[in-house]
Amino acid sequence: MRAGLSPLDVIWSGTDVHGNQVSGRTSDVTELAERFRDARPFRLVVQGPPGSGKSIFARRLMTELLQLDDQGPVPVFLPLWSWNPGQERLHDWMKRRIKEDCPELGDTATFGPTAVANLVDQGMVLPVLDGLDSLPRQWRAKVFGDGGVMSQDRLILTCRAGQPERADGFTVITPEPVEAGEATRFLGAVTNGSASEWALLGADPDFATIYSEPRLIYMTSAICEKTGATPEKIVGDLSLDPHSSVEERLLGIQVDALLPGSGQDEQDYPPYYHEKGEGWLKVLAPLGLWDQVDLRPADWRKPSGRSYRDYVGVSCIAWWNLHRGVPFLRQRQAQLRAATAGVLTFLVVGGIFDLERSWPYTLLTSAAYGFMIFFAGWFLAADHPGPSTGSATLANHPHPALAWWFSRSRDRYQPVFLAGTFILVVTGLLIGYRAATIHGPHDHWRWTGFRTKLFDGLNLTLIHGREHEVWYWVGFRTGFFDGLNLALIVIFTFVIAQVPRAPRDVWAIGPGSVGRSQTRKFLSALFIGIPFGLEWGISAVLKGQHPHVATLGQAVLTGLITGVDFAIGAWLFQWSREWSRIEHAPGPLSAARADLFGAVLRPVVLGFTFAFAFGISAPFNFTGVDVWAWFVVGLALGSLETEWPLYFVAIRALRGKEQRLPIRLMRFLDTCCVSGLLSPVGQAYQIHDDRLLELLTKPDEPAESDPSPASRLGAQLEQQA
Repeated sequence: MRAGLSPLDVIWSGTDVHGNQVSGRTSDVTELAERFRDARPFRLVVQGPPGSGKSIFARRLMTELLQLDDQGPVPVFLPLWSWNPGQERLHDWMKRRIKEDCPELGDTATFGPTAVANLVDQGMVLPVLDGLDSLPRQWRAKVFGDGGVMSQDRLILTCRAGQPERADGFTVITPEPVEAGEATRFLGAVTNGSASEWALLGADPDFATIYSEPRLIYMTSAICEKTGATPEKIVGDLSLDPHSSVEERLLGIQVDALLPGSGQDEQDYPPYYHEKGEGWLKVLAPLGLWDQVDLRPADWRKPSGRSYRDYVGVSCIAWWNLHRGVPFLRQRQAQLRAATAGVLTFLVVGGIFDLERSWPYTLLTSAAYGFMIFFAGWFLAADHPGPSTGSATLANHPHPALAWWFSRSRDRYQPVFLAGTFILVVTGLLIGYRAATIHGPHDHWRWTGFRTKLFDGLNLTLIHGREHEVWYWVGFRTGFFDGLNLALIVIFTFVIAQVPRAPRDVWAIGPGSVGRSQTRKFLSALFIGIPFGLEWGISAVLKGQHPHVATLGQAVLTGLITGVDFAIGAWLFQWSREWSRIEHAPGPLSAARADLFGAVLRPVVLGFTFAFAFGISAPFNFTGVDVWAWFVVGLALGSLETEWPLYFVAIRALRGKEQRLPIRLMRFLDTCCVSGLLSPVGQAYQIHDDRLLELLTKPDEPAESDPSPASRLGAQLEQQA
């Protein structure tokens, strides 16, 4: 819309399902709007290459429909990038998006509790689905497989040419070549050159090609707008490389023109000039940042020098997925995060306990907490692929539905089982040995070394007889129940608060499905927390570690309070995601800031939850160091849901000594987006032009070797002659 009220006028034409001719112009969509009003059903697909004006044409058609028909369905613009057709039906997704985009419709006093649902279910919404190409290729077929799509008697869909695998029942229109006079008029209106100057270039074969394609016209106008180049300057730049196509030459000029140049950006965020910026973008473009389960064809697994034209979306640049461009982070992110968080927990908790406790108690207890965080992060924060059972195996099974459910349940709950088992065994042994040592004879406090003490402890029962069996039995009971409680804390935190968890995948650029209401989540948390609290109190009596816990009733009451506190706090942590929602952020940069705010603040919520539930409410012998220790454990566990540590490590690794990436990567990407090289797709960026992506991912040609002295001398003599 660079020309204001007079955009580039593109003619769109095609045939409807009955073979009748259908057409419309960007400047005049009245006839097409009349067809929408009169024909039912009328489902329209607007096809075209990138930059042909599909979205603008759809919005112009929306405006005309609103003016023409005040009784029919209301056209609503819905970007398809936020829909996962494998998880949500079309109507459910429409309801969710309309509620988010029009929150005023949530005023139940004015519109009632089911206003949006009624509008969608009664066919009063005409969906304008924009950008089928922004979805992964595997999801596009599911769009047409959704029954809600074909149930819409009025629908507008924009996509690239040839993308709908099946368009039965749709009217399909595509852009016609732009008239030369319209192209020169548009370029004269948006650049420094007049329409007559651009018209003089029409005889040039290169400009004859440019004038016929909307995308090339937009690229030319963007270059002139950014650099102030005249028509003669564009001609000169295009003539420098006559061996490549005009499109490739124009793309090369566009990259050079649109990348950040010297100026304020260079002063604030040095150095953002294009000589480095182009290299940075070439580092990011082939990374793709795709998921661990590679969706590309087998012969495209190595991005360098490959074609991406049939897989739109691999250029999606999401900051939270940057670690996937670093092999050791991509393959071992869960282990590295778990080890770092576990070691920090061990050191900090050890420092806290060292203030009041003996060093054997400090060593074993802080190690137990460290291992708890380590195993939780290792198993629960790992990237887990889908069901391992192949579709052919499921199809041949006598009960395929049952087999699929079993396979899905096994893959979903196996990490939880492994994490709980390792926490129970390892932390139970450490705490059990600590309790046995404390309840034994006084001389066992004088350790001569951890290794010696460990082997002595294993033989004490045989050496000293019945006297020591009692306090080692206390150690076994204490270790078992404390290990069980630590394992349950991790498991229930994972179930209620959804931490720790694996990093988001590259397609997590929408808000996702709504899921259960907060009321149901709160009740589910209490349903889990209350039995856990009862188990906590009963185990305090069964292990018999503290003699002053006199009655089972007192222990159960204390445990019940602990369970309720834990459930409410874990639910608050899950609910606190609303504090840093990024769906309505104006751009990816502001969304990243909001996410960083949540990543810093939200682990504190879980830290206070653990400190209050297990440090204040739970103990029967209250101590301040336990409160601080549990605060650190909650803080470490809550931090295992954010990708920011991975982001900082990845950008450091990718930057390297050669400065292959800027430290302020988000600022650089935002500048590229403002310039027009990148397009925002949800809260990520995408190189939306396939040819531009192919240009940026093309391997650099090897530099020519230095000529020999004889050849250099010959060249000099030839030049002098």
